[in-house]
Parts: sequence; structure tokens; C-alpha cells
Amino acid sequence: MATTKAREDIKNDLKTLKEDLKTGAREETARLKEKAAEAKAR
Repeated sequence: MATTKAREDIKNDLKTLKEDLKTGAREETARLKEKAAEAKAR
């Protein structure tokens, strides 16, 4: 069934996007903490 396969593909793509967003948010948080620490050190 093509529609079932397409739905599964979409679900998997959404899961991947969610994971990418989480990773991006973690990286951004770490970067901002670093900047804050640098600013505090001045």
C-alpha cells in the first residue's frame, strides 16, 4: 500500500526533524552559555 508507506515515511521524517531540533537547541544553549561565561569573565 503506497499510502501506508508514505505515512510511515512522513512519520519518520517528522521524528528526524524533532531530533534535529533538539540537537540544534542543545548546541545553541551550549554556545550561549559559553558567550555568557566569556562576558562574565570580562
